[in-house]
Amino acid sequence: RDVLSLNPSEMRKVRGGEVGFIFQDPMTSLNPVLTVGYQLMEPLRKHFGLSRGEARKRAIELLSLVGIPSPQDRMNDYPHQFSGGMRQRVMIAIALA
Repeated sequence: RDVLSLNPSEMRKVRGGEVGFIFQDPMTSLNPVLTVGYQLMEPLRKHFGLSRGEARKRAIELLSLVGIPSPQDRMNDYPHQFSGGMRQRVMIAIALA
């Protein structure tokens, strides 16, 4: 599919909805003033129209899928509370979202 021929509206649907990417340094990609849970729920709500409760449930599933221990408890933590490897896994979860 030639994404260069898409108009801005069509491209917004592709970004995040169909295509995701993971930056090498997750600390520069994660917002330090927002919880990990909020940052993971945001694309789920924006691109898939999930309610807050549905997005939270899916976010917990994704954190579990990438190997974050006690994902329901870690949803309210901030990026600086995660190790570098765990931040990378959070970015993988966001890309999967």
